[in-house]
Amino acid sequence: MAIPLQNGQDIILLKEGSKEEIVNVIHVLIQHPEQILHIENHSKRYFMENLLPEKVIRRLLEHNNLQNVNSF
Repeated sequence: MAIPLQNGQDIILLKEGSKEEIVNVIHVLIQHPEQILHIENHSKRYFMENLLPEKVIRRLLEHNNLQNVNSF
């Protein structure tokens, strides 16, 4: 990945993935709907800046070119 995702900014990471943890996160999001919009906006921007197919292909080609240069 180009830039690490930030918990609570671009994504919601669960430590255990247990039913209780999922329910707690859902309750927090229900109580704070602005956080949903915040994460949605950040994750969309992250995708547009880092994960569009054109950008991923460009990074792969740049990485491949660097490897080819280093192999000489």
